[in-house]
Amino acid sequence: MAGYLRERFFPRGYYYYDTPEGEDCDKKLWYVTKNSALYGVLASSIDVLMFSHPKGYLPTLGRFAYITFPFMGMGAAFVVTTCMATNFRKKDDMWNYFLGGTAVGAVMGAWQRSLRIGFYGGFALGVLFLIQKDCMERGLASFSIHGWEPQKFGNIWSVKRDFSILADPGRTWKTSSDE
Repeated sequence: MAGYLRERFFPRGYYYYDTPEGEDCDKKLWYVTKNSALYGVLASSIDVLMFSHPKGYLPTLGRFAYITFPFMGMGAAFVVTTCMATNFRKKDDMWNYFLGGTAVGAVMGAWQRSLRIGFYGGFALGVLFLIQKDCMERGLASFSIHGWEPQKFGNIWSVKRDFSILADPGRTWKTSSDE
């Protein structure tokens, strides 16, 4: 659903991997921040509707801000750290992604006000992003759904869906023009 919403509200213009690492950092920052904002609003909506149940407009907006802005910060931290590491080290390898993942974990730990979440989350996300970059370099299947296209026909929302129990026998009658 989030992929559909992303394509609906932000049509194809630029993807993160359209340019090499260390180049067009501003475009990458905009791409990741807007997608992080979209996922943050989605997570905030789930939180407001299912868990926190704030009373009134101002507490609801506060809850949306409390969840959405850290999502945006985590995305921005990844992009900025990865671009800076790539340009500083003059290498495009998986260790830049590890540093970006640790930056995401640090923002997450600051958001939750927990050194433990920041440390372990940073290490875990660093390893996850390191694996992601290694899979991309080797051409293996990874965690990304980049290039995935939704099914065009035959899904539940399609008009061509047959919900009948028995198959249609076809045309079994004759009209006067058929004879």
